[in-house]
Amino acid sequence: MNFILQTNSKFMKRLLLEVLLKGNRRMRHSTVPVIIDSIKKDEGFPLTRCFYFCIETATPQSGWGLTTDWYRGPILLLGMSAIIVGPPSGAPSFASPDDFNELMKVLDGDEEDFYLEQNAIWLPNISFGDAGHDRGAVFRVGLDAFRHAYAYTEQHMDQELFMEYARSMREDVFFSEEETKAFAAWDQELLEDVRAEYHQNRDEMLRTRDQDQDPEPDPGMTM
Repeated sequence: MNFILQTNSKFMKRLLLEVLLKGNRRMRHSTVPVIIDSIKKDEGFPLTRCFYFCIETATPQSGWGLTTDWYRGPILLLGMSAIIVGPPSGAPSFASPDDFNELMKVLDGDEEDFYLEQNAIWLPNISFGDAGHDRGAVFRVGLDAFRHAYAYTEQHMDQELFMEYARSMREDVFFSEEETKAFAAWDQELLEDVRAEYHQNRDEMLRTRDQDQDPEPDPGMTM
């Protein structure tokens, strides 16, 4: 069920907050890894922009099934966006750069138009505490907290209600030191690969340019 959480009534805001806090407790054990991108400290906007990884596709795909409390049967998949909560191995977290590399390898070998995407989400600064609240740090976000951060990011919840909710759910956002180190190492590997590729291509371009240049005319020749 989707709510448009915008109201000027304090009573309605309190009521909606109670509904949100009680919603979907069956999935509280699930967490989403998010990576800090930008920290805003303005008085009216004390929020942190993070990004998370998704597997997405915009191409209709057949051969899928859906099982829910209200429907069980075949579907045609269109516009899927699946949030990645762990490496392809099924491990609960990204423990090393190899876990990120394996994710890239799996998607590179896919032939069904799936691709990796980074999507943004906003979380209040108060959710992070002091430990690890820096750009590039990885935090784990509980499903309830993520769901409502997503609602705020998509403008389905106003900031006042979002901040009130966040103050009551601080324990749902926690620093992941192991994944922070793994992501930093993987990011450094990517940077070094890009630099190596740039210098290799630059040298090849210079050689090609030198070969394509017209030879210098002989000073002794006259027209």
